[in-house]
Amino acid sequence: MARGREYLNEVARLLREEVPPALPVRIHQVQMSDPREYGDCSIVEKGKEPHFLIRLRKGMSNDLILFVLVHEWAHAVAWTSVRQDYIEDHDAEWGVAYARCWKAVSGCP
Repeated sequence: MARGREYLNEVARLLREEVPPALPVRIHQVQMSDPREYGDCSIVEKGKEPHFLIRLRKGMSNDLILFVLVHEWAHAVAWTSVRQDYIEDHDAEWGVAYARCWKAVSGCP
């Protein structure tokens, strides 16, 4: 089994193929300032086109990478607009996206 960044790339590739969000997604592994924080998702409008930026805590195990990436990817899928300010973080639309992401990574029919 792949580890660390290689594993992250495998899961991200699968999610991009099976559950593509409305905008491209970039993933960065970073040091998080809050010890309780494992990841976040935002829309970045720098450059030619807006994109989602998913930040994940550096040094996580594969299990945590999977759980956090699926959670944050579901935000990207649920946010269909560049305007985040009208969107609830964990509403029903996010829940449906979260289930779709888990289905994609688990191989369930």
